[in-house]
Amino acid sequence: MQDKMFFGTKTWNPFTGCDHGCPYCWFFHKTLPRVSGFPKYRNGGVPTVHHYLVKQGPPKYSEPNLFVVDCGDAFCKSFKTEDIIALLDSCHISSLVKNFLLLTKNPPRYLEIAEKRPDLVMDGRFVWGATIETTWPRVGIYHTQLAPHAPEPWHRAEAMMEFRQKYPNTRMFLSLEPIMDFDLDKMLTWIEKIKPEFIYVGYDSLNKVSPQVEPDLEKVKLLMFHAKAFTKVNPKLLRERRL
Repeated sequence: MQDKMFFGTKTWNPFTGCDHGCPYCWFFHKTLPRVSGFPKYRNGGVPTVHHYLVKQGPPKYSEPNLFVVDCGDAFCKSFKTEDIIALLDSCHISSLVKNFLLLTKNPPRYLEIAEKRPDLVMDGRFVWGATIETTWPRVGIYHTQLAPHAPEPWHRAEAMMEFRQKYPNTRMFLSLEPIMDFDLDKMLTWIEKIKPEFIYVGYDSLNKVSPQVEPDLEKVKLLMFHAKAFTKVNPKLLRERRL
C-alpha cells in the first residue's frame, strides 16, 4: 500500500491505533472504515501491538524508504517502552531498508528511548520525525483543533530541540501538517534549532480543521521560502484559506 503521507514511500504497520484523539486523523476518518473488517484492525483505533509482525521484521520492498506505523502513533503513551524498543530493534537488525521514517506527536519518548538504547539513535537509517501543526498553545479555538491527549506543539518542539542538542548527528524531520496559523518568527526559530533534514508542509486534506485556525496561503509560502535556508521543503496540499 502506498503511504498516504509520504508519496513514494512504503508503509509498515506492526502497531496500529493511537490515544492522541486528533480530530483530523486520516486513519480514523478515511482508512479505518475500509479496513475495519480485517482481523488486524478488529480493535479499531485502540493502540494494539501485532507482535507477529514485529517478529517478522520489515517487509522487503524495492523502495528505499519505509514509513514505520502510519495507522497510529507508535510513541503514544499507551504503547509500552519495551514494545517500542522491540519495534525499533526489528528495524535495526534488518538489512532490507535504507531509511526508516518515524513520526509522532509525542517526541519526548524519543529521549526516553535514546537514554535506554543509544545504539538505536546511532543507526543512521532512522529518521526521527515530529508533527508540529502550529506555534500556538491548546487554548481558545485551538482547544478543539489540536490533539487533546498529545503534548502541546511547543512541548514537541522543545523535545526535538533537546534531542538535537543531545544527539547532534541524528537525522530528523518535521511534518507541519495539517498546518494551522502560526507565529512566523517562532516557527522558523524552531526549524532552525531542530535542524530537520527535511520538512513537509500542507493543509488539512479532510477539511476537519476549522477555517478559523488555517493560515493564509501567502503566509505559508513565506514560511516555506525562509525555511529553505535551513532545510529541504516538501510542499503537500497547498490552497487558499477556506471561508
